[in-house]
Amino acid sequence: MSNSEARKNFGLAVRHARIHRSPKWSQAQVVQKVNRQFFPGTTTFYQKKLSRIESGDCSLRLKKAEVLALQEICGLEDAVVTPVLMCLEESPAQDEPQEAAAKPTVVSPQIRLSEAGQLSLNIQSPYSELAGYCGEYHSLFVSTDSNEKRLVEGLFSIGKDPSDPNLCRAHMTLYNEKHKEIKWYSGPFFINRHYRTWHCILIGHEKQEVCMLTASHFNATLRPNQFNMVLALTTSSGVQKKPVAHRLLLSRRPFSKRDQKLIQAQLMLNTDSICISEDALSALEENTNQRLQNAKSRMARSECQAVLTAIDIIRQMGQKRTYYTVNESMIYGADTVAADKRLRALALSTIRACTDTVYYNKVSQTVLEICTSILEKGKKL
Repeated sequence: MSNSEARKNFGLAVRHARIHRSPKWSQAQVVQKVNRQFFPGTTTFYQKKLSRIESGDCSLRLKKAEVLALQEICGLEDAVVTPVLMCLEESPAQDEPQEAAAKPTVVSPQIRLSEAGQLSLNIQSPYSELAGYCGEYHSLFVSTDSNEKRLVEGLFSIGKDPSDPNLCRAHMTLYNEKHKEIKWYSGPFFINRHYRTWHCILIGHEKQEVCMLTASHFNATLRPNQFNMVLALTTSSGVQKKPVAHRLLLSRRPFSKRDQKLIQAQLMLNTDSICISEDALSALEENTNQRLQNAKSRMARSECQAVLTAIDIIRQMGQKRTYYTVNESMIYGADTVAADKRLRALALSTIRACTDTVYYNKVSQTVLEICTSILEKGKKL
C-alpha cells in the first residue's frame, strides 16, 4: 500500500471514529485526550495536526507515538494503523509548525511496578483479565468538601500504557457543575489474582495529588465490565486538605438524573445495619404517601408501595432506641468538661468507645446487586 493511500485510510478512520461515537468528539477533545493520556504536561499534539491527519496529508510528519495514541483513543483496527507505521518517514515536513515543540508545563510522575507473585500487570498475556477492563467509564462520587454535598461526575478510562504497551494505565478526568474539566489524573492499573481485587494508583497532573482506588475483581463485572463500586483513598477538596476515604461508582453508560438520585444512597459508607431517626422516617412516610396519591402510572404506584411496605417492616421489626446526636467539639472543645485538654480527650474517647460506629467499611455484595438493579440496561425501578 502506498504512503498516500495509507495516510488517507488512516485519516478517514480517525474522523469516522470521532464523529460516529455517542456523543461525538470534536477535534479539540481528541487532541486534549491524546496530550493528557499520552503526552502529559506538553502540547506536542495540536488541532491543526489532527485536521491534516484526517485530510490524509502526506507531507505531514507523523510520529509513531502519535499514531499509536490515536489508535488507542479512537479504537482503530491494526489493519488501518500498520500500513501508516510502515510508511512513516524520518525527515520532518517543511511546513511543520514550530508550536509543536512547546515546553512541558507540568510534571507527571511515573509509578513502575513489576509483575511478581499474584499481581497481574501484563495486558498482553493470554491469561490476563486486564483487557476486560479497557475502555471508558463514567464516574460518580459525593464531593469531599464538607461544605457541599453535590455529586461529582467524571470520566475514567483504562488502556495500554503508551510507554510500555504490555502494561495497563488508567486516566481520570473530573468535571464541575457546568461539565468543565477541573482535574485529571493518570497511573497504573493492575489486578491481584489472589484477593480478586483490582487497584489503581492515580497521580494528579497539576499538583501531583495521589488517589488510590480499589474494587472487587470478579467475572460478573467483566461481561463486559459494566460497572463497579470503588473505594477511594485520597485528599479532600475544599479549603482544608485532609486524608479522606469515600466510595466512587464506575459505569460504562452515563448516569441519568434518576440514576444519580437513586445511586447517591449507595455512595454512603453504609453497613448492613440501618439507623434512621423517627423524624426522618415519618417525613419519608408522609412524602411517599403524597407521591402515591399523585402517581399516574402503575410503575410509580408500585415504587411508592414498596417504600411504604419497607417503612412498615422497620416500624414492626426494628428495635426502637433513643440516640443522642452531638458534635464532638461540644465535649473536646469545652472547658466546662475539664480544663486539662488530655482529660477532655479521654472523656471523648471513652464515650466514642460505647457508640455503634464501625471500625471499617466494605463494599458488600448487596451494594453491587442494588447498583445492578438501578443501572443495568433494560431494567426499571
